[in-house]
Amino acid sequence: MSNSVIYDDAVYHQGAPAFLAKRLNPLNAGTHIGMYLAWIILNRLESFQLRQTAASPVEEVRGKQTTGRDLLFAHCDGRLTTDHLNKEAQRFTESYYVDQYLNDYEDVLVSQATGTYTVDDTWANYDRLAQVMDQRLRDYRGNNPSAKPATAGQ
Repeated sequence: MSNSVIYDDAVYHQGAPAFLAKRLNPLNAGTHIGMYLAWIILNRLESFQLRQTAASPVEEVRGKQTTGRDLLFAHCDGRLTTDHLNKEAQRFTESYYVDQYLNDYEDVLVSQATGTYTVDDTWANYDRLAQVMDQRLRDYRGNNPSAKPATAGQ
């Protein structure tokens, strides 16, 4: 993973006071990251490298047979990095994930009573959030004329 940028890391979240206070399953720290990774895969924005190194799990996510969080921990060391995204996804992630994604995640899936780290890792929750992410990508593409959908070889 030389020169790769880490956008998010479940280990970081496992050490957060809000996480530690609730004594949650360590996998919960990766739910929000895994949902984003699943969205990347379902929109065919993953990197060629990820498709090659985790071909079967990527297809399982596409078929909603396994979650993005499962893939995140089994094949991505709990991290979302530039190595997992194609070029368009990297540009989008730098503008959206870094600045807005967690707010959208919380607005759609988190109630005040439960908190960020207690969202269930389900496809039903993913589907609710994906609607917002789909709109964010449409807006991004509309506001960035040079942003073109990536080709399969990226």
